[in-house]
Amino acid sequence: MLPGLAITWSLSSVTAYGIHGLTLAQQYLSEGENLVLTSLPTGVYLNPLQQRRIQPYLDMAPKLAEILKNNPHEKVTLRMPAFHAVGNDFLGFPGQFQVRGSPNVGGAAIEYCTMSDEAKGVGKFYDKIIAYSHYTADFLSSLNVAPVVVCHQGVDTGMFHPRQKSGLYKNRFVIFSGGKFEHRKGQDIVLAAFKHFAARHDDALLVCAWQTIMPIQGFPLRPYSHLTSLPAQEPGQPLHLDEWLLAEGLHPRQVIALPFLPQATMPSIMAECDVAVFPSRAEGGTNFVAMECMAMGIPTFVANGTGQKDLVSHLGAPHFGHPQPVQNSGIYPSVEGWAETPVEAVVEALERVYADWQTARDQALTLADTMKAWDWTAQNQRMLKELAR
Repeated sequence: MLPGLAITWSLSSVTAYGIHGLTLAQQYLSEGENLVLTSLPTGVYLNPLQQRRIQPYLDMAPKLAEILKNNPHEKVTLRMPAFHAVGNDFLGFPGQFQVRGSPNVGGAAIEYCTMSDEAKGVGKFYDKIIAYSHYTADFLSSLNVAPVVVCHQGVDTGMFHPRQKSGLYKNRFVIFSGGKFEHRKGQDIVLAAFKHFAARHDDALLVCAWQTIMPIQGFPLRPYSHLTSLPAQEPGQPLHLDEWLLAEGLHPRQVIALPFLPQATMPSIMAECDVAVFPSRAEGGTNFVAMECMAMGIPTFVANGTGQKDLVSHLGAPHFGHPQPVQNSGIYPSVEGWAETPVEAVVEALERVYADWQTARDQALTLADTMKAWDWTAQNQRMLKELAR
């Protein structure tokens, strides 16, 4: 058993890292009591029993975060593993480099396969790095800054599992697309493909979970994407997706742009969908939302590149054909290994499911059964073992 566990990123029910940390913390609390959280939690939504169990640690987190903020030159050494978020250039959460565990472990999802010399020096802060995909692991291993192991993130199969449709949209062909609005997630590819598909099928309905309050960073327009405009946004506010989608030529009956929603509300929405598409240009991990759709038994197509490639090679996830290299507009430090999914490949996938949905559904249900092996319980247990080594 671990002597304790420190998690230095923000726990949440609405972000990928936040959900990962929240599930890991709860799993640790099924075995131990010495949990330390050093970042302010944001938007934690749990059932009352789960909330009661973790609340004392959530209450302590803002106090520890404030101490670290007010004493930026002080270091804290813990006699327990400390788990830190690792992003591009080894960036993480405020205060995490003040916390040193035994061992000191990074959880990494990297999109850009480039690293400055300064960042490589930061990488030596870690005794070990847990990579959330082979794409991330291969790049970090090439840097030779710390030992790297692969542990895929999981999915809550108790929440995300096959369900019957309610029949609310029984006369529509419902297409789901999820992920915060940014160029690497490929929403422009989805929109362009949907326009082509909907021109031939007037029952098509796009349900998009693209909302974000983060500023849209580096979303190039044509010729580097399929867009000529971007949604309006006030600082710190959600995107004006509805107005933008109509300006892009969609009819109100063709699209539902979802607001911010807690994770627990998503299964009932996904259950109404006939197909899900994820033509991401780059994923440092395996893509939480794609895995949730797969666990729901929804016919789900992913780009066969970067982190999502593991879903194809390990689980047999359906994927888009004919990936191309991504053309760098100059806004990214690197697009090495990224995959550009042709619009035609997405349209082809949609047409295939439209023509024979039952076969696609049967195959998706088989895949959903396979996804049970990737439940958070199993995946977090692997991570806890790696943290203990």
